Amino acid sequence: MIDQCLKSWYIITCRKASHTAERFRNQ
Repeated sequence: MIDQCLKSWYIITCRKASHTAERFRNQ
């Protein structure tokens, strides 16, 4: 259960990071 939680948190963080990177590139 905890492993699943960490995985989802990791995925969300990765998505946010890539989204931020895309915004920086577009600017």
